[in-house]
Amino acid sequence: MSHDRLDELCQTAQSHLEQGRAAEAVPLFRQAVVDNSDHAAAHEGLALASSLVADWETAEKHFAKLIQLQPVEARHYINLGTMYNRKGDYQKAVDTLRRALQRDRKSAPGYFNLGLAYRKLKQLAMSVSAYKEALKISPEFAEAYLNLANVLIDMGSLQQAVQMFKKALEIRPELVKAQRGLEKAEAAYQQAKNKESPFGRLVAAETRAKSVPTMERELSEDERDADRLAIRQLMSELDQLSRDCAEHLEATLEHKLHDLHVILTSNEVATALPRTSEEFRTAIDTWQKLRQQLRRKVLELRAHEELLSAPQIDGG
Repeated sequence: MSHDRLDELCQTAQSHLEQGRAAEAVPLFRQAVVDNSDHAAAHEGLALASSLVADWETAEKHFAKLIQLQPVEARHYINLGTMYNRKGDYQKAVDTLRRALQRDRKSAPGYFNLGLAYRKLKQLAMSVSAYKEALKISPEFAEAYLNLANVLIDMGSLQQAVQMFKKALEIRPELVKAQRGLEKAEAAYQQAKNKESPFGRLVAAETRAKSVPTMERELSEDERDADRLAIRQLMSELDQLSRDCAEHLEATLEHKLHDLHVILTSNEVATALPRTSEEFRTAIDTWQKLRQQLRRKVLELRAHEELLSAPQIDGG
């Protein structure tokens, strides 16, 4: 097939996709891939269309090919992470979206989808942090305010959730989910306040402090103690992980590099190199896993520190 004909086929398929007819786009993109196995746009279209019709296997296969063709393009990782969210494989979504954000630290969609995955994994502090990052990058991101509000409700921070719903509606007044969420959050917040005392505001300040959510996050002293304990545990885990990383670098990777150097300068390259190369690859894989664990713990620590540093503001 000629280059012009291939482009025309992809454009037709893309038109179907943009009009919500993913099922009609799939066979056209598939034909384009058959005609040119290195056509990035065809792989991207087929991966996206397959994801929309819940053909996860095909989508994952062509996202993988797309990443092979364009490994530095962050949006491919973001779209793959979004697919994992749709599939319900939230840990894979987190891992993939982190890879996206390594390539583009200013991707609001990347942080947005990361926030969704963390919420599904019940890692609410991490979800809040991700949505806040998305909003720092894109302050007019109404859906990020909406999702952040829902996470804050999960955490019991009703007053702050109300504010986030209002921010979403300032940007998009027609956002029905935000309108409904705001109504429910305001009702729940008012109900919580009414439970404080039959005398309304004539209640002890210390009672209000225990019952009313703060502007940043409602944290009781018990919750703050739990976060402090979590931080101490994380610091201990980080200390051990850093030791493991250092030991692995010194005792394994340097040793394997030395072995490679010896083999390459000897007369045994043909017989010994494959085994030594495989050992070196295994050592590198182990290092990558340790590095990912270390990064994950650092992110968790930052999230806990952010919550503990939130000021206590009286809601009365």
